[in-house]
Amino acid sequence: VCFQTPSNYEITWKGKKLIGSAQARKLGGVLQHGSLPLCGDLSRITLVLSYPTQSEREIAAQKTLAQATTLEVATGKIFTWDEAAEAIIRSFTTEFGISFIHSQPTREEIEIANDLVQTKYASDSWNFRI
Repeated sequence: VCFQTPSNYEITWKGKKLIGSAQARKLGGVLQHGSLPLCGDLSRITLVLSYPTQSEREIAAQKTLAQATTLEVATGKIFTWDEAAEAIIRSFTTEFGISFIHSQPTREEIEIANDLVQTKYASDSWNFRI
């Protein structure tokens, strides 16, 4: 579980990991996942992960609760997804001097995406290769 061990470069609050980040590097590809839990019971993630025994699952759940937190706990406020996204956009704009352009995908981009879904991403050979 990416939230179990805070690293020096990660965002923490009172020693607990606030933003989780994980990578898998296999078969020449990289899968990057990052998350900012807004609220809730972080130990629930252990219910969908594979563990050799139930005891190891319970230990992982306890460790997650001890090592990680949510934005709600850190701020005392419940944020919606939209509020959090807008705050991140504002921060990137301010800190890095960049701007984001809101736009819809073009017809060509939608066609390419639909084709990729059908010919690549919907196949077992793609989804179960790692």
